Amino acid sequence: MMTVANLIDAGIAPTQARQFLAPLSAACARFSINTAARIAGFVAQCRVESAGFTALEESLFYRDPVRIMRIWPSRVTTLQQAQSLARNPQGLANVVYANRLGNGDTASGDGWRFRGRGLKQLTGKSNYIDAATELNRPYVTNPDLVALP
Repeated sequence: MMTVANLIDAGIAPTQARQFLAPLSAACARFSINTAARIAGFVAQCRVESAGFTALEESLFYRDPVRIMRIWPSRVTTLQQAQSLARNPQGLANVVYANRLGNGDTASGDGWRFRGRGLKQLTGKSNYIDAATELNRPYVTNPDLVALP
């Protein structure tokens, strides 16, 4: 059984521990995350993916075009393209997530719409569809809901 104290011991701030205790407990019950090792692994992954339950939405704000090219070498192939995506998180998301994970092309806006959100940084339209179906939530029509506890 997970408690606020357990989450705090895992490095989660008290406010976030209180906000997320009920949804995490429900997820653990639903998906048989029911041993100390499974709970620890689940919470640890969520903690890493969300910077301690504080980064619930992928920003994709990068200032350095060279860094953009290093992170996405097959998606951003020229310095000119990288310069146009620096300080442009929406444009960057639409380029680097285009035509993958169930997303449409760059012009579809799916990359930005279905960027990483939530404790597990759910990414891509196909994953949003799967989560919406499994959890009976309108994540495809309202992707921002994924970032809520």
